Amino acid sequence: MKSGWKRLTALALTGTLISGLCVTASAFTIPNAYWPLQAAWQEAVAAQNMDQTISVAQQTYNLYHGQPLCKEICEIMEPYCNRAAWCYEIKGDLDNAILWRERQLMYAQWLNDNVRSYRDTLLNVNAQLNHLNTDMAIYALVDDPADVPYYGSVGEPESGVYYGTVSSGTHINDSAALIYVTFGDPYGMEYWLDYYCKLDPVTDRAVNNGGVVELAWNFQESNSGLQTVLSSDSYISQSLAELGSRDCTVLLRIGAEMNCWTNLPDAQTYIQAYRKIAQEARRYDNIALVFSPNDVSNRTVDYETYYPGDEYVDWIGVSSYKCNLAGYGSAYTYGNTGYSNDAFYCTGIYGNDPTVILEDLAQLAADHKKPMMISECGAAYYNSSTGVQQTDYAVDQLRKFYSYLPMVYPQIKAIFYFDVNYAGSDFDYLLAGNSSVASTYTGIVSQDPFLQWGEDEGAGYTELNTAIGKAGETKLSTYIIFPGSGSATCTYYLDGAVMATVNQEPFTCTLPSQLSAGVHTIEARAVRGAFSDSVKYTIYVDNDGNVYGADQLPLDLSSADPWAAGLILSAYDNNLVTDRTDSNFRTNITRLQFAELAVNLIEQATGSTLSTGSQTFTDTTDPVALKAAEAGVASGKGDGRFAPNDPITRQEICVMLRQVIRCVDEANGTNTLTNQSTTVSPTFTDAGQIAPWATEHMAVITNNGLMSGKGDGILAPLSNTTIQEAITLILALNNKF
Repeated sequence: MKSGWKRLTALALTGTLISGLCVTASAFTIPNAYWPLQAAWQEAVAAQNMDQTISVAQQTYNLYHGQPLCKEICEIMEPYCNRAAWCYEIKGDLDNAILWRERQLMYAQWLNDNVRSYRDTLLNVNAQLNHLNTDMAIYALVDDPADVPYYGSVGEPESGVYYGTVSSGTHINDSAALIYVTFGDPYGMEYWLDYYCKLDPVTDRAVNNGGVVELAWNFQESNSGLQTVLSSDSYISQSLAELGSRDCTVLLRIGAEMNCWTNLPDAQTYIQAYRKIAQEARRYDNIALVFSPNDVSNRTVDYETYYPGDEYVDWIGVSSYKCNLAGYGSAYTYGNTGYSNDAFYCTGIYGNDPTVILEDLAQLAADHKKPMMISECGAAYYNSSTGVQQTDYAVDQLRKFYSYLPMVYPQIKAIFYFDVNYAGSDFDYLLAGNSSVASTYTGIVSQDPFLQWGEDEGAGYTELNTAIGKAGETKLSTYIIFPGSGSATCTYYLDGAVMATVNQEPFTCTLPSQLSAGVHTIEARAVRGAFSDSVKYTIYVDNDGNVYGADQLPLDLSSADPWAAGLILSAYDNNLVTDRTDSNFRTNITRLQFAELAVNLIEQATGSTLSTGSQTFTDTTDPVALKAAEAGVASGKGDGRFAPNDPITRQEICVMLRQVIRCVDEANGTNTLTNQSTTVSPTFTDAGQIAPWATEHMAVITNNGLMSGKGDGILAPLSNTTIQEAITLILALNNKF
């Protein structure tokens, strides 16, 4: 999942560099070598020459690198780094864009700490790094998603995403409903619940028949409004009693979007008002408490400013709308100077990706172990202030929003669409007002990972390396959104060959059904204009078409050959791999290890436990050896020895395998072998090397296809066998039972 770790790493690095390079106030003489560089810089900027800009910035950085930071150096280098980073971004070189942004951050932080406030610059640069540092990843939609956390909050599904709209909105088998009540409204909570239920049968079903309901309890957005909350004991208790009496799970969103009220509330007063409601709500086990800010905060506060504390929060929500705001800079051009603010507000050039704006809030939810919900959202298809129809934009953003958020932030367990053309807004969101937007919404929420009415658990997204799925059924999607506008093209490669090329987010394709058992590589390569990125994963497939991401393997297959990995997985799935044979797969198997495989196979196939009997050996008392001897599977090496640690030969294996078949057939009343010939095929030129006591056993095993030659027409009866080869033999025999 995407998180703020890169941003935090950059900040930590900056702090380290600054702490090591800070100096006390002292005179600094600018070196003579700087002045020609300054002239070249001015020339490059005037000519808007990107290559020259980058070159001069690098030369100037080299000139000052290693010197203690001071006011003069930082004031020179901060804008140089800014411009160099922008040039690299225009060229599509995100790695170097990130490098120069981090350098800019270092100089800006020093100036902020030692000269004057650089708060706005720091906010913007960190926001730009968030956009540039997005991690490309392939996700799999599976029934048991490993990456989806479950915190046990009231109303939280273990996996899957609730969805719904406001009352009388466009309903598609909604699994949840959204209603609004203004705090202190004189009609009271009972009136409004009944009003919405009479207005809309879907809401009525949710409220009175065990559904999920988000109730947005909005405050008057001022400190005086908070004082009203604090003095409304009777109204609060009566309202919550009404909610507690209903047959539904209530996701109670308390005083939303406080971080962007026109008049920012006093933090402690807001927390006090929130807690007052929360403490009373704790009397009812069907009410979940939702702390729900806006996605973008006022630049003077952040989410933590108003967080009321873990004991008062069950879910973290957010309001997040995509409106196609023009921003301050609209294109990747040298002279564009407004991109910094665009990054913070996720507009303009940085308005294409709906996930970045939620990164810090998702980190807050993860840190506090809370599920997330999108409390309200919308994709605007019409701007009434400009008269611009933006259907294509709305369709694109709606698809990305509903597709990528549950992938990138798997703690998101509910999404509510604001299906209203609100009179106070310049933007139209009403689904019924635009058929393209409506059909996009309908198509997305009608399938996984979205829960349909009556479902409380479903499929979810997990990164491919943590997935367990099925070939031919597992859907892959790739998260990658480059800065700027326009859609990318994503090409999937299976073992180096093109598997699919997709031109629309979230770049979905299905794993082929005919995936051979073994190790495979899945790679996604995305490109849009000058931007490109790629990511590669290793997956493992067993004989039954079960697909395992590298981090979901039930055992470590790093010591297995690629051809054997899938077969070992199949054997493991069938409980045929034992404790002594679950590693070091390329090493030769010993007599005791193979005896353990043989005994285990008999017990699995017959459903009974073998007896250890009375036979003893001078060199082992291991129960496996005693079981094998009692069952007649292995008789020892003579002189009372079992030789447990001796590598077993291929002819000894054939003897044991035939005895395994005898034991299983006797117990189950079956006749496993179809070819009873005890003559070794003349195609094997070394049959004369087989010991007399092993000849007929080796003949029967090879004639029935359970063991093949070693190549060049030889059986190699005296050769040893690796653990992976032995497991393959056991699996092949098990498949005949």
